[in-house]
Amino acid sequence: MRNVPVDLARVGVCLCVSKEQKTDRETGAQRANRDGVPLWTVGVAVRPVGYRASVIEVTVAGEPVVEVGQVVSFANLEASLWEIEGRAGLAYRADSVTMAPAGGIPPVPETPPADPRGSRGGAAK
Repeated sequence: MRNVPVDLARVGVCLCVSKEQKTDRETGAQRANRDGVPLWTVGVAVRPVGYRASVIEVTVAGEPVVEVGQVVSFANLEASLWEIEGRAGLAYRADSVTMAPAGGIPPVPETPPADPRGSRGGAAK
């Protein structure tokens, strides 16, 4: 499937809420990428302007150097759609995750971004 870059400016603040090794469900062993680098999952609370907060899990290669409770930033955050046995969702991955720069909480725009669905409705916010 195609990976779609995620615009961090539209995501808003990213707050680390968890970090753990990405493991194989059957063996319990830590998974690794094609280069043999161990994979980690970083749970991040996000709240795009005008939308409800949610938690996303982002896969990164190598142990993250961030702590729970820190505002974080991602390098090359991408989303991809997946579907397995009738279930579907979004998977997120990034090249790396770091603590956001000092004053890393981005300014909040006064108005939310335009809804790409227009006035035709869609999912409730």
